[in-house]
Amino acid sequence: MVFLFTDIEGSTEKWEKYRGEMKRVLVRHDRILYEEIERHGGRVVKHTGDGVFAVFEGGDPLRAAVAIQHRFRGEDWGEVGELRVRIGLHAGLAERRGDDYFGPVVNRTARVMAAAWGGQILLTGEGLREASVPVGVEVRDHGLHLLKDLEEPIAIYELVTGLYGEFPAIRSLSSHPTNLTPQPTPFLDREKELKEIGEIIDDPSCRLLTLVGPGGVGKTRLALQVGAERIDRFRHGVYYVPLASLTLASTQFLVFTIADSIRFSFYSREDPKLQLLSYLREKEMLLILDNFEHLVEEAAFLAEILKKAAMVKLLVTSQERLNLKGEWVYEVRGMDYPQRPEAELGNYGAPALFLEGARRVDPDFQIKPDDIPHLIRICRLVGGLPLGIELASAWIRSLSLAEIADEIERTIDFLTASVRDIPERHQSLRAVFEQSWERLAERERLHYMRLSVFRGGFGREAAETVAKMRLPDLLSLIDKSFLRRDHSGRYQMLEIIRQYGYEHLKSHPDEWRKTKDAHCRYYADFINKKEEGLIGRRGKEVMDEIGLEIENLRSAWEWAVTNDRYDELDLMNFGLALFYSRKSRHEEGVKIFKPAVEKLRGVPSQKLLFAQLSLHLGQMYFYTAQFDKAISLIEESLNIARIEKDEKIVADCFVCLGNVANIQSRYEEAQRYFTQARDIFRRIGDNFGVARATHNLGIVTEIMGRYEEARACFQEALKIVEQLGDPITSANILNSLGVVADRLGQYQEAKMKYLRSLEIMAGMGYLRGMVPALNNLGMIAVLQKNYDEAEGYMKRCLQICEEIGDERGKADIIGSLAELAEKKGNLERAIKLYHEGLKIMERIGDERGIVYAFIGLGDINLKLERYKDAQRFYKQALKKANQIQTIPVIMEVLSKIVELYHRIGETEQAIQIAGVVLNHPATDEETKERIRTLFDSVPEVDHTALRSIIGELLQ
Repeated sequence: MVFLFTDIEGSTEKWEKYRGEMKRVLVRHDRILYEEIERHGGRVVKHTGDGVFAVFEGGDPLRAAVAIQHRFRGEDWGEVGELRVRIGLHAGLAERRGDDYFGPVVNRTARVMAAAWGGQILLTGEGLREASVPVGVEVRDHGLHLLKDLEEPIAIYELVTGLYGEFPAIRSLSSHPTNLTPQPTPFLDREKELKEIGEIIDDPSCRLLTLVGPGGVGKTRLALQVGAERIDRFRHGVYYVPLASLTLASTQFLVFTIADSIRFSFYSREDPKLQLLSYLREKEMLLILDNFEHLVEEAAFLAEILKKAAMVKLLVTSQERLNLKGEWVYEVRGMDYPQRPEAELGNYGAPALFLEGARRVDPDFQIKPDDIPHLIRICRLVGGLPLGIELASAWIRSLSLAEIADEIERTIDFLTASVRDIPERHQSLRAVFEQSWERLAERERLHYMRLSVFRGGFGREAAETVAKMRLPDLLSLIDKSFLRRDHSGRYQMLEIIRQYGYEHLKSHPDEWRKTKDAHCRYYADFINKKEEGLIGRRGKEVMDEIGLEIENLRSAWEWAVTNDRYDELDLMNFGLALFYSRKSRHEEGVKIFKPAVEKLRGVPSQKLLFAQLSLHLGQMYFYTAQFDKAISLIEESLNIARIEKDEKIVADCFVCLGNVANIQSRYEEAQRYFTQARDIFRRIGDNFGVARATHNLGIVTEIMGRYEEARACFQEALKIVEQLGDPITSANILNSLGVVADRLGQYQEAKMKYLRSLEIMAGMGYLRGMVPALNNLGMIAVLQKNYDEAEGYMKRCLQICEEIGDERGKADIIGSLAELAEKKGNLERAIKLYHEGLKIMERIGDERGIVYAFIGLGDINLKLERYKDAQRFYKQALKKANQIQTIPVIMEVLSKIVELYHRIGETEQAIQIAGVVLNHPATDEETKERIRTLFDSVPEVDHTALRSIIGELLQ
């Protein structure tokens, strides 16, 4: 493939002077480019500001470039004057994602274009070999040139069109005074940092800019690229001054090193420092002083350079700020990486760097979808540090990504280079960190070790309480790049740096245990104080506060479990359980509570704590549809609570057991549990418990077809919750009120309730709570024949269910999508979806869901006039509904059988069943309306005849 880039020379000045006219001119500019590129077999990939990026997978790219220049030369551009376009071409293989292309070959093409002058066509040897030269066009060899990407020098050629005179020297590094040299790896995906640093350097008031960051973060490569980009802005050159090998921290050695780098020879016996300053006095130069951290004490000499040499600018890389007057500081952080596997890897620098490195050692390497979570984990573990990523990628020839991530997690010693041509200080991350460790004072080392117990950041109060640190201590570690303070005021430490500090902490066992104990106690107190706020108007705010500290809370919990710190477990368990539940992170909750339950089982002194933990774990199993495990744990908790006479735990257990019974269609049993729970909550004065139990009682009542009774339960529960001020429970109840309105045919009221419930749930970030509202809104839209709206609700609902692992919700929404497909006439897709949902329902034991799947399959076979199959599915549905005694669902199945009998001519039997359905109080309005469309009139049949009719149908 041949790639082509174009750009308008001097476009910035033209836009400033002729803004209105340039808008019109650019339309013609674009038309010419598109016409000539497409005419010669190419395709414009995208616009790049005032130019385009095009690809030729054949065709005639060189003739296209020449034709473009002829068109632009012959065009009258009006008041903007001559419009010159520079063109660069290069050939090679690039990664295609969608309609775009990525990789070093594409980047190099852009660099070739940037080296050209307006009206000039430059190309590489690869570009010349891949295309034929047009007749009458001369090829001029400009020799080898180092471009601003700092990759290896390449041969540059020019297509001489004769349209313009001689051009000045090519805009490459080779044409300017510099000592910048080729770099072993391409510069990847740091455009944002490059732009921001460049804007600072270009500011006339900035004379000294320090790039600060930990070792291995890529400060050197970034500084070199900034210098290369600006080489034509410094008349006397851009020079790189490496300082890492300077073993003695003295101004004299610094002077000699700078002089060597800029190729200055001392000419007299005068003080070398004065000679160098005198030489720099008239120079317009950029000096890149690399690895200055061990020379901070000599920083005063830099101030002298700035004072004596007014046109010299200094770009310094250091792990520590220089703290000079007039110093500008830019904090260099690790490269970006995605947080979720479904993100587009090409949009992030860290995975792109890893893949580039992996393909250097294994050209055939291709990442698979299953590898993406492990790649993200690698990037997270090394904090996006380019050095860490490159060291990790070198292992791809012998290890999988999962194995690489596991090894990094086990020890940073894994991240060691096997190649010999990189600096010793970059041979391993440990070597980098040990250099930084050596620069710390004893007090700083102690503080750094203590801070390593924190996970995912920490606040100032936590640092003071756990690590015994004051603000100046924190600032000291920030200045030396061990910490950074984010925009929210929290302190962050790269995971790989934390891991190194934690190793040192563990080598001091007494200090380690004391610090871990303090960390555990601090976070136990923290979440205990937040418990009350989780249920109430501040619920989202409190959940967000806990979410910030969840990694610290997990670490504290694990320490408490391992070290038998029962008081801390008691303080933490309720808040953590509620957080995991309301954040729909139930699988994570299982991982937290399961080891604690196993540890405390059989500890006589902690029976009530064990009962609480068993109850929480049972709830997590319930939400992950592991009902047998849930029942076993909750019953175990209930037995202990009864013996210990803890009525609160007893009532909570009844609510949980009622929820399981409800899901498994044991409605009378569920009613008993909820009624018992409500009575206990009333007796002990737990109003929130009363509201929960009453709401759940209403749900069972609604399922059994007693709609007004259910509505009364919901209204009672809502009144209590609104007084308590808990938005999430209010939203749940609003959704339930919507269901009642829906059943009674009050669709607009139902929709308003669902929308309000969804709004609250979304505002609180409660994903699980959004699921029923979205599904219900989708079904209302289906009823109103708004199929696109319905599909939007349902797809969002399915996405959430998959995200949070809600199997029952997923099965429900698959059933809704099947019904939607049926309404839209896509019957084969509907059948496939119903069977998919049926498998999930059977796996998790959702009897009511199984009934609806059978009904759906019967409906489709009825439409396809497969009457025997329809009858078979309807009878399966009726048998299952009769077993669980769900009267409204029985009515719905019977209405479907009525329609079947009407179709096949068994009118008398159809009318008899229709009479029972229409006159039964549990029949909803939608079902009644369906019956009325079949018959002009139906005799009233006593609904007590229901039993005999079901018996006959199931024979």
